[in-house]
Amino acid sequence: MTKSTVLLEHHLKALKLPTILSDNEKIAQRCAADNADHLALLLQLVELELIERERKAAERRLKAARFPATKLLDEFDFTARPHAPRGGRCGSSG
Repeated sequence: MTKSTVLLEHHLKALKLPTILSDNEKIAQRCAADNADHLALLLQLVELELIERERKAAERRLKAARFPATKLLDEFDFTARPHAPRGGRCGSSG
């Protein structure tokens, strides 16, 4: 590891940018192969970080909502509720 690599790793950890930390070498190699400039590299890294943060935030919100377990209509016991509509949209006025 070069001094620059060690410093970059340290700074990315301090700034809490884990996706950039884990993917920077792979993206840098891809950008070099595509002859992309430094701004394209930075853009791709920041986009990946943003996408990952949004994904994790959505997961946290779903977990915090404490929704009941996911259930599918296929799993519904229609024999227990014989008058429940079997098709169409819920709440539609026939």
